[in-house]
Amino acid sequence: MSRQAFEAKLQVLDGLRGSPKAAAGLRKALGDRNNYVVSKAAALAAELRLAELEPDLLAAFDRFFSDPVKTDPQCWAKIAIAKALKDLEHADAAPYLRGLKHVQMEAVYLRQRADSAPILRGTCALALL
Repeated sequence: MSRQAFEAKLQVLDGLRGSPKAAAGLRKALGDRNNYVVSKAAALAAELRLAELEPDLLAAFDRFFSDPVKTDPQCWAKIAIAKALKDLEHADAAPYLRGLKHVQMEAVYLRQRADSAPILRGTCALALL
């Protein structure tokens, strides 16, 4: 995706605040391939208290567990989705338990690797309280 297309997607997301078509626009953004776009859409869904997007949030959450280092580097989407589900008071423990168990080792320097999922695990643990 070009830088221009990426910035256009973010601009569309910003324009959804207060829009009567916010749910439809966020639903589309939650289906995006880009983990940063999805993280912004999830945060906005929580901010706007759009509980009707929970199925879309859950579908996106599942999608980013498939080849997670490639599809969701730094766990941006998974963290934002877990926070959104928590803020929307999603009652099913299954996604939080999945996030609580997730370890995502990513290259950080030369051949060293580090886990990028501690914030995801913490968010999911707090959501279970």
